[in-house]
Amino acid sequence: MAKNILITGACGTTGTSLVKYIAKHEPKTNLILIDNFYKEGSRTNSNHLKSTISDYDSRVKFYIEDIANPQ
Repeated sequence: MAKNILITGACGTTGTSLVKYIAKHEPKTNLILIDNFYKEGSRTNSNHLKSTISDYDSRVKFYIEDIANPQ
């Protein structure tokens, strides 16, 4: 059974590095990524993650959300 890992702030500097590390070292792990794109560079990092993770479409679910929003 594959593990699922939730990463908030996934497109920030630290989040991007963490996502790339997990994607490389844990090939059977699904990634659930959340970012609110508070900083403009986050969108660039999001595109970079898509191009870096070869099986992105099958392993990654990405949500544009703010975890401070109770909805």
